[in-house]
Formats: sequence, structure tokens, C-alpha cells
Amino acid sequence: MNKKNPFFFGDPIPVGQFIGRRSEIRRIASRICSSGSSTALIGEPRSGKTSILKYVTAAENRVSLYEDWAARLLFVEIDVQSLERGTTSNQVWELILGQIKGEISSIPSVMDAYQSCRLNSWSTFALEKFFRSLQSADYRLVLVIDEFGSFFDHPDLHTADFYGKLRSLSTRFESFVLLLASRYPLERLHQETLQINRRGSPFFNFFAPLTLKPFSSEEVDLLLKRAGRRFTKQERLFLEDLSGGHPYLLQVAAYLLWESYVEGEKDTHVRQKNICDELYGEAADTLGASWSLWSPKTKIAFMTIVLNEIPLLTTSRSFDITTLTKHLEDLEPEVHFLADQGYISPEKILPGGWQVRTKAFIWWLAAELRRAVRSDESFEKWFADQEWNGLLTHGEKENFKKVLQKAYPLIMELIKVLLKRNQPTP
Repeated sequence: MNKKNPFFFGDPIPVGQFIGRRSEIRRIASRICSSGSSTALIGEPRSGKTSILKYVTAAENRVSLYEDWAARLLFVEIDVQSLERGTTSNQVWELILGQIKGEISSIPSVMDAYQSCRLNSWSTFALEKFFRSLQSADYRLVLVIDEFGSFFDHPDLHTADFYGKLRSLSTRFESFVLLLASRYPLERLHQETLQINRRGSPFFNFFAPLTLKPFSSEEVDLLLKRAGRRFTKQERLFLEDLSGGHPYLLQVAAYLLWESYVEGEKDTHVRQKNICDELYGEAADTLGASWSLWSPKTKIAFMTIVLNEIPLLTTSRSFDITTLTKHLEDLEPEVHFLADQGYISPEKILPGGWQVRTKAFIWWLAAELRRAVRSDESFEKWFADQEWNGLLTHGEKENFKKVLQKAYPLIMELIKVLLKRNQPTP
């Protein structure tokens, strides 16, 4: 019982303990090496984007990932959230090229082009000359940008000139590769830049999007093997059911289960209930951040899927399943998004054909509803915060309100059922 807890959460996964994501890593490496093409790693908060970026840029992985290109790839990393407000485009370019100055110092033609960039205030013409000379030397600069969407908060960088320069240089020169991570899909990035790019091609349509899905069952098993023989088969299934394969939620839940063993809790039901409660406390901000990124229609789609599960798993018959199912039919793009992100999975026996995959989200939703239905005033504020005013008619809104008022105690009953079905068979 004194063995160190092998699960951890909070910071990005250390390179030496990274598991899974082999398909995503292979695609990123292939695009960098084969054609110098750019990739956008898309994933919601805590989905593992930063951990992947650290893995593909780690010096100890270069040879195995990039083979013959390993010694000729110049990685430069930028965390946009760390940039001070007021940072200019010229300062960013100086930061980018300044990081590789030592590595290019032995290539006279490239160093001359670098000095020209500095003397000419990082003009487009000077940068083109630099990447042309870098390409002639058979090198590639891979610019790794974490939290790309944070550029929207920098007025001096959220400009057509800055985005346009990134796009132009990366599409024209194989020596300049962009690898970005964003919680926003490319469509959202396009929308955020419409006001500064009314006539030109979208700034980000040259990226190959790579959406991070939850861990597969094989990846879940690989992670949970760190527990050795401590976790039972039933407990492993419980952890996968609770997290839905979400890497962060899985790590937190596994960490808490390990700690419950250390603390000596014997009752399986009590242990799992405590894990669920603690997981909500640890992950509420993460789940709330994901919810806040969803469109108003996506939120309705997810809530409808939750409500569709209640009559099947509990004794309640309080909901009009036909109406809810019809509502889902009108929200097909939003349902597809939730499935693509891994929050729901197909389930033919349910009326809408979907079930919530990430059960921890049900805990979070229950807390949201508890606050929402306390009074008419709290409901009106919560409803407005979801940007649902104008999306539903007055009659639909009133009906939805009645459904949600009934839903909170039933969701709590659903939680109990989910816990019960994960108990070991006597």
C-alpha cells in the first residue's frame, strides 16, 4: 500500500510517461516530413493537446519520429497565453527566429537572410528570402503554437497582416511548417477572423485538422495497467464508464481510486460514490469550460440525450420521448459534433439512438440544473446564459422549463443507477 500513486493530473504528461495517440502522432510526423504541411490539433480543454505537442517536439523522440529529417527540423514553441498584451507582430517574428539562431549559425546564407530580416523589420520580402534560403539548405522550421485561439485576445496580433503572413509563408515554403493546438475547430477560427478578412480566402484553410477523440478501450487499458493488480476488472470498467475515455477525467478518477485503496475504504459502493463526488470537484472547471465552448444548439442536443436516457434506466415515465427524439433529428450537426468529440456514443435501444459516454458530465449537469431551477429568476438567468432566448419559441421554452424542473431529481436517480450497475456481482 506504500507504492507511489502512478496516476497524476494537472500538468501535461511527462514525455517518458506518455501513452497512446499513436495515430495522431504518426499523422503529424508524416505531414512534417513528407511535404512540410501544416496541422491543426483540435481538442477541448484537457484533451491532451499540450502533451502531444511536447511529445512530438521532445529531443529524445526526434529520430524515432522523423528519421532522416530528425537533424534538419528546427522546432520553435510558442504558448500564446504567455505572450504579454501589446506584443507586436515584429516581436513575435524576432522571438521565432531568435530561438533558432544558434542552430543556423553555421549556414552563412541562412544567417545572412536572418540578419536581413532584423534590418528590415521582419518584412514579408525579408521573411520570404529567409525561408527560401532555409529551404535551399534543406532545413525546416516547425512553429508549434499552443492555444492558438488566444491570439484573438491580442489586438496587435489578431490582424490580417499577421495571419496572412503565416498563411502565405507556410503555403509557399516547405521550410516553414505550422503545428497549432486549439480548443476551437477551424470553422470557429474562420468565424473569428471574418471581420478582418472580408474578401480573402480563409486564413486557416491550409491546415489539416486533427480532432482529438477520447482514448480507445485499448488506450484506457494501457493507462490503467499502471495500477498493476490493484484495480479489479469491474473497477476498470467503472473508470472507463465514468470518464468516457477522456484522458484527463480518466487520470483523475484512477488517481482517486488508488488513493481510496491507500486510505483503506473497503465498501465498493462508498468508494465509487466518493470517487464520483471528488471527480466532480476536481473536474468541474474543465467540464464547464467545454460546455462554455459549445454552441447553444449543441447544449440542447446534449441535454436532450441525457433526458432520453432517464426513462430507460430509471422507473420514471415523465418525459415525452417522441418530442425529444424529434428534437434530436433537427440537431444532427450538433449531435455529430458531440459524437466526434466523444461525449456521446451510439445506443440503438435508446429512443434517440445515443447515450452519454462521459458519465462524469451527468454529475456536472445535475449541479447546473440544481442552480437553474431554484426559482423563476434563476432559471431565466441560466436560460439566457445558454443563449437560448430566440432559439426556442415561448411555448417550447415553457415546456423545456417544466422538463428541466422534473429532470434534476431524476438525474440524481440516474446517477444512482449508473453507480449501482457498476457494482460487482455478488
